[in-house]
Amino acid sequence: MNQLLHHALNCIQEADAIIIGASNGFSIASGIHLFANDNAFRHHFGDLSERHGFASIIQGCFHRYTCEAEYWAFHSRLFEYFINVRAPGEVMENLLALVNHKNFFVLTSNIDGHFVKAGLGQEHLFEIEGNGLNFQCANACHDRLYSGAERLSAMAREQKDGRVPDALIPCCPVCGGKMRVHVEVD
Repeated sequence: MNQLLHHALNCIQEADAIIIGASNGFSIASGIHLFANDNAFRHHFGDLSERHGFASIIQGCFHRYTCEAEYWAFHSRLFEYFINVRAPGEVMENLLALVNHKNFFVLTSNIDGHFVKAGLGQEHLFEIEGNGLNFQCANACHDRLYSGAERLSAMAREQKDGRVPDALIPCCPVCGGKMRVHVEVD
C-alpha cells in the first residue's frame, strides 16, 4: 500500500493540473455522516427526528415538512451543524496542502460548504448539488443565489419547539414567494 501511496503522491507532484472529485466519503472522513443515525445526529437533530420520523441528515433534507417554520428549523440547524459544529478539519487541510500550489479544480456533491469555509475560492469549485449556505427562489423566478449565513444563524438561535419564528422565514425579493436552501432535493 505504501508503494501505491508514493506513486499517487508523485503523480500529484508532477501534474500540471488536478481535478478533485469529492462526495459523501469525503464528508464521512471529516466526521459528517449524512446517512447515519449516530450519536452526532441524535444530539443535534434528535428532537426533529422524533417529531418528523426521519433517521438521518439525508432523510431530513428530503423530508416534506408541514410548514415553512419546520422546514427552516431543520435547515438552519443543519447550517449550524455544518459550519459551527463540524468545521473543516484535518482531512480538508491535508487535501488543500497537497494541491494548493497547483492549478486545481474541485467537483463536489457535498452540500456542507466546507471547501469555501476552508479558504478554497469559488473559482476552484463546482458544487454539483448546491450548498446549504445559500438561498434561492423556490419558484425559480430568477437564478440568483443569496447568502443565507446570517439568517440561518438567527433561525438556529431563535427556533422553539422545532419551528423558527415567522418573521425570520425568507421570501423571494423578486416574486415574494418561498425561498429554499440551494440544495438539490428532488
